Amino acid sequence: MPTIGVGFTLINKVKNKWEAYDIDYLKSRGMNLSHEQYNIIVDYAKSKSNYRDTSHLKQ
Repeated sequence: MPTIGVGFTLINKVKNKWEAYDIDYLKSRGMNLSHEQYNIIVDYAKSKSNYRDTSHLKQ
């Protein structure tokens, strides 16, 4: 599960799927991610929702 700091998760389970928090929401919380970094989080959420391996997304 991708986290920042002491465990703020960057994705959230909504019903049966995982979704990345909106980039503007993260920015409003002081997390200024590049689009490349944010896309990794989005890809992680999609992979997790579809029960696919996420090891290739680890940084």
